[in-house]
Amino acid sequence: MKVVVTGVTGAVGPFVVSELEKEHELSLFCRCNVETKHRVILGDLTLPDDCQRALKGAEAVVHLGAVSEPAPHAFHVNACGTFHLMEAARAQGLARVIIASTNCVYGHCFRVSARPFPLEFLPIDETHPCRPEDNYGISKKLDEEMLALYSSTWGIRTAALRLNWVWGPKEISWWAEMPAKDIAEFTPYFWAYVDARDVARAFRLALGAPNLPAHGVYNVSAADTMAEESSLDLVKRFYPGVKRMSELSGRASFFAWAKAKEAFGYVPQYSWRDGWASE
Repeated sequence: MKVVVTGVTGAVGPFVVSELEKEHELSLFCRCNVETKHRVILGDLTLPDDCQRALKGAEAVVHLGAVSEPAPHAFHVNACGTFHLMEAARAQGLARVIIASTNCVYGHCFRVSARPFPLEFLPIDETHPCRPEDNYGISKKLDEEMLALYSSTWGIRTAALRLNWVWGPKEISWWAEMPAKDIAEFTPYFWAYVDARDVARAFRLALGAPNLPAHGVYNVSAADTMAEESSLDLVKRFYPGVKRMSELSGRASFFAWAKAKEAFGYVPQYSWRDGWASE
């Protein structure tokens, strides 16, 4: 399949490119030149003509390009960039668009108000209400809604992968070597992470799934948490009284990924506890 990939210079991009190039013909849409064996299309996501030019002749797009924090320009880049890319996908007749969303759409990250995150149940699945307060979370939730609209209106098959905190070798070494881990510090984030190699596989699987739903949002998480304590002990300590939808046995993630497994066969394979070894 002829696939355009955006955001290839970001933290996730190199892993996704390495995974997708096994099966697809890639073109990389970037603002600056990169050393690669693939075709590079220079341009800016926020410029409509650049998006139209980038997607010409493509069959699908994997959209990783974004500002991944609530910076002043995050909403403009994320929301307008996705809109222009979807307009180009519609005009060019693309069959499939897979984008990187975030678990921050639920609203537990980057709280603006003094109000605590209104947690309704655990583990958090895709039915949990989304109440983001910051411009990054809002922009990503809008991206998801745009994909749903383009899917229902123009028949483009779309998927938004709600990535947990993505860890590569640096993050795994940082956490593994930390002498005293302050578990309470990460309570607002539910000790969630996902290995970059699992993220790359998730994009490959969603891109190639023959029976991918017309549109969907999917949690993409590690199977476990960052914490040494069991998940049930963490619930009792930090979230007493919160409704539990499953037993949360062992160190099970607080973000359910069963929907991704059903839609395109995603099952996390890596844990920070195993370290990072080249394959």
